[in-house]
Amino acid sequence: MNALTLLRIGATSVILTVVFALSVFSQAASCYSPGNVIVADPQDLTILPHLDIEKLYAAEPIYGDGSQILTLSMKMRHLRPDLPGLSLPLGTWNIIYTTSTGTSRFVRMSTLLGSPTFSYGNVTFLLGVPIYNEVGPVRGTLGNDGLMTIYIDKSLIGNPPAGTQYTISGRTYLNTLGVGLVQTDDSAATSYQLVGNGGCTPWQFVGFGQNGDVPVSNDYNRNGTSDYGVWRPESGVWFTYDGVTAEFNVTQHGSGTLGDIPVPGNYDNDNKGDFMVYRPSIGTWFLRSTETGAFSAKQFGIAEDMPMSGDFDGDRVDDIVVWRPSNGVWYVLTSADSTFMAAQFGASEDRPFVGDFDGDRRSDIGVFRPSTGVWFHYNMTGGNFQAVQWGLGTDVIAPGDYDGDGKLDQAVFRPSTGVWYIRRSGNGAMDTMQWGLSTDRVVPGDYNGNGRSDYAVWRPSNGVWYVHFR
Repeated sequence: MNALTLLRIGATSVILTVVFALSVFSQAASCYSPGNVIVADPQDLTILPHLDIEKLYAAEPIYGDGSQILTLSMKMRHLRPDLPGLSLPLGTWNIIYTTSTGTSRFVRMSTLLGSPTFSYGNVTFLLGVPIYNEVGPVRGTLGNDGLMTIYIDKSLIGNPPAGTQYTISGRTYLNTLGVGLVQTDDSAATSYQLVGNGGCTPWQFVGFGQNGDVPVSNDYNRNGTSDYGVWRPESGVWFTYDGVTAEFNVTQHGSGTLGDIPVPGNYDNDNKGDFMVYRPSIGTWFLRSTETGAFSAKQFGIAEDMPMSGDFDGDRVDDIVVWRPSNGVWYVLTSADSTFMAAQFGASEDRPFVGDFDGDRRSDIGVFRPSTGVWFHYNMTGGNFQAVQWGLGTDVIAPGDYDGDGKLDQAVFRPSTGVWYIRRSGNGAMDTMQWGLSTDRVVPGDYNGNGRSDYAVWRPSNGVWYVHFR
């Protein structure tokens, strides 16, 4: 693949020619979330636009533990739970699906208790009015862009075989229990045929990058999946590729010769990963928005600092963060109001990381101490402290949400054996997987959009990403 990019620096234009090899070795896109668009509604509601159904998706992701999941998603056109100071409207969002045998079921997101709750059940009709008989809870998520996604174990719905035909539609109700009153939106019904997980591979291999690149995985196109990405220090060029949509992008930002360190994240509230670099020599962050291309710079930090990002103020925008090894102090500059925070946590030998340990959708700080193999977490909201022994000093830390409960799990990759060791946050159970070589770079992320971090490594010697979906 050849890419030709025109760069403009000041008043000077420079032609940069990049030759880039890309090859996807294994992918069955219809089996993975976000899946197939079943309904696309081009019209806005005149009243209550935040309740307007924009799209319905259906997919059948396979998890590494062998469970088979039916995933149904409803995209609301103007629902933005990430905006500070705004509460979610009270209502229910239902996806109705009826099999070819006539059995009707539903999955639902409800905000009648404040925070979103997700459930499933059966649908009956009384004088043509649908009655939703709730059976129990299911796992679901609500994205900042209004994408409601619900994951249903196929065993809960009778293990429908491949080829089962579903008729799927979406309905939205305002300020009701969802019994069919005060309906505000009703999508047109469309058929979907179950693909069946038997034809899906639980892994994906992608040739993307070359030796010397820095892996920079993130969601650069706002579709809920981690994209493959590398930053090339010699040219300062970012290459990104979405393994679901096959979208490819080339952008020049930063300079390896000036010592820049790439720190991708959502810094401008558009739910897309942005191109950010930290220049230690002058303690300055340089941002280029993926949405608008706008450029900005901010001074925060000194040469020794280790740059990171995370959402510490809960506004769904990443904040600028540095950790200073010489004194173990974390310095945070929040995005909402440029508030400055500092906390001493860690020692010079530690390896720092950022993540949400308690599921409150705010980032917390943590360090891994190689001399003891202990993880130390500090909850920035509640001030809670936790220490867990997990791993060896020679392990590579790879924290992520591997069980899909919205909390960070302790995870390490052991280069000597290529084995991953995961400690689930939900119950403390251990998962193991042999995946990778000693020379690989660990790059965990949610590459198929099923709400769980996947085992993933990038191999510098051949530029190939190896991902095993969970």
